[in-house]
Amino acid sequence: VVPRALAETGVIAVTAGLTFVVNNYIIDDKDKDFKQYTKHITSFLAGSLFYPLQVTSSCMSVSRSGLAAGYPPKMPLYTSWWDCFKHLKSQGQLKRGSSLFFRYYTGPQVIVGDRVIPANASMFKSPLK
Repeated sequence: VVPRALAETGVIAVTAGLTFVVNNYIIDDKDKDFKQYTKHITSFLAGSLFYPLQVTSSCMSVSRSGLAAGYPPKMPLYTSWWDCFKHLKSQGQLKRGSSLFFRYYTGPQVIVGDRVIPANASMFKSPLK
């Protein structure tokens, strides 16, 4: 609940603040046509800025939820939302799902203990040999 509330509050505050600054101090009165777009642009920028908190919120809602995806080995057990945020940051996963056109693929992975290791062909033996 906390990361989602922080994200929503942050998006609203940054959108309102940036829109006010741009409309009143950057755009001239003769360019009134551009003022109608500033709220949409600043909302997009603010949403991008606070997206990591939304990812953290989504992960925390699944963690220990009763779904198989919320328990090891699919997902670690987090003690708090800050623990989840730090883990996602260390794994480089805070922006996952944010790109509509360019998706990132890290390749196959194997979980050994609490570490994620990239899998390669030498890890697997052919059943025919």
